[in-house]
Amino acid sequence: MKIKRTCRRCGYVWYGSVAGGIAAGILKSFFAGLVTAKTGGSYIDHAKFRDELRLCPNCGASDSYKTEYEKEEPKPAPKKIPNEEHAIRPYIYSPPGYIPKKVPEKAAKPEQKKTEPAPEKKPELTWYETLLGWLIIIAIIVAVVFIFRCSCSGPSETPSEKPPETNEKEQMQKESGSNSIEYEGKTVKIGTQTWMAENLNYDIAGSKCYENKPENCKKYGRLYNWAAAMKACPKGWHLPSNDEWNILFKFVEPKASEKNNSIGKKLKAKTGWPDHPKAGNGTDNYGFAALPGGLGNSDGSFLAGGMSGGGGYWWSSTTSKSNATNAYSQNAFFSINSMSSYDGNEKSFGFSVRCIKD
Repeated sequence: MKIKRTCRRCGYVWYGSVAGGIAAGILKSFFAGLVTAKTGGSYIDHAKFRDELRLCPNCGASDSYKTEYEKEEPKPAPKKIPNEEHAIRPYIYSPPGYIPKKVPEKAAKPEQKKTEPAPEKKPELTWYETLLGWLIIIAIIVAVVFIFRCSCSGPSETPSEKPPETNEKEQMQKESGSNSIEYEGKTVKIGTQTWMAENLNYDIAGSKCYENKPENCKKYGRLYNWAAAMKACPKGWHLPSNDEWNILFKFVEPKASEKNNSIGKKLKAKTGWPDHPKAGNGTDNYGFAALPGGLGNSDGSFLAGGMSGGGGYWWSSTTSKSNATNAYSQNAFFSINSMSSYDGNEKSFGFSVRCIKD
């Protein structure tokens, strides 16, 4: 049951519940009693006070409305408002004809076309990364060229360089490395052996010219310490042992003794030795052409050899049996005609070298 009130003055209609009217009447009677108490107990018309409190919500007129009682009809289900969470909800007691404002619907978002992902871009190299890459490539190329050149055997010649038209001595001076050149100098065959017919002039570490003069190297060959002499002979040749020297001596003079022989005279060159009434130059019967190259001491000094100067000393590959720091040599002097071996030579001395063919 609900109460319908109509204002006779402005025609405004409003509603209320019976229970609410009863509660309002009780409260208004209570307040009227309070007013009576405050006025000193004077009489107040409760009905009039009640009517005065019932004012029109629209124009404020009192006791000018018509009251009717109506049965409550079941309320229809509320319509679903789009975007209900954002809709403005009406008050419970709304005047008749109140229509809540509708919230405009949001425009539907246009469908986005699916686009294929762009291909990944490769990161660009910085300038220092590019420079580092080129340096590595250059280093690899240089290493390959260096290895290739080192693996090549034999001397290299540029197209603009022509092989010098000189003798074997000058060629050997320009060569580097041991046992890597072909000997094209003078040779002589004595018995079953093939010897060089001149002192070796191959410039390597551990060798020098007599008195450090290049003209002496050209004439007498170089002086080698024993270690250098062991690797100085060119390809296909070697430093003769003491036994190989003895084979040569026996062929030149089969019945000769070590101290009394004329082997030196038969192997010495016909010129180049100092004069001596009993010896001097040789006869060079076999083309061996031995020359007095002298010797070099380990302290850097030089000695011509012999009593008055003029002697030749040739290394042997045989080490002394009494002292491993010494080695055998074959010696010839301008003042005597003999030639003999000696094992008391320090390996640091500088002697001449004659190679024998393998």
